[in-house]
Amino acid sequence: MDSLLMVMSQMMMLPSPPYVHVLLFYQPLGKRSILNVLLLPSNVVRKEVREVIERDGIREILTTSLCTLTPMQEYTLSTNPADAHPIQPNTAKFVDYYENYVPTFQLFIKPVVEEVNLLLEEKKANTLVWKGLVWLPVTPPGGSTAGTKNVHFLLLDILEELGQGDLKKFQWYINKGVEEFPAISEGQLEDADRLVTVDRMVQSYCYEGAVKITLEILRKMGRNNLADELMEKLTKQV
Repeated sequence: MDSLLMVMSQMMMLPSPPYVHVLLFYQPLGKRSILNVLLLPSNVVRKEVREVIERDGIREILTTSLCTLTPMQEYTLSTNPADAHPIQPNTAKFVDYYENYVPTFQLFIKPVVEEVNLLLEEKKANTLVWKGLVWLPVTPPGGSTAGTKNVHFLLLDILEELGQGDLKKFQWYINKGVEEFPAISEGQLEDADRLVTVDRMVQSYCYEGAVKITLEILRKMGRNNLADELMEKLTKQV
């Protein structure tokens, strides 16, 4: 009995695997793109990560990010075999400390890809530890920037037509999450005006997703006239 209690005591003293954020940053490169995957301890300040990485068009894509990983254990990232997206490196060790925000994995994406299904596995045990379906912005005709520069202005024009009360309601929907779109935290929307609200949506959902969630929320709010107006302006733009 004493030996059993000793074993149980030793097991209880073993450190639990740390919680980890799987952070995704989308990097458009003309007709191609890179999805940067960072594995960082859960105590990381995401705002600081964004401030370092989000430059030259790179934007975070929100996803369900928490999982548990074992420090110094090797992991692999993969997608559906049919997708055939190159991934570097083949394996990577998770370290529970960081000095700078360097991608753990990079997924190289061909043009006109709408979504990827990511699978993170522990190599030694061949165990799935995290998976996520990620919606990506579709490369529009003429390259990754064609037609997207005006999206900020179109969305801003629509939000300008909302009164302060309706703007708060619009932000409430974003904070709670709508359909397949993950929520934007209340802290990111605290005291946010229309300009900041548009920026947060584009950063979180990219251009196409920002348009989709705006249309969805407007219809939930009964503002079908604004949803129709946005669709009409987008059609004229394309």
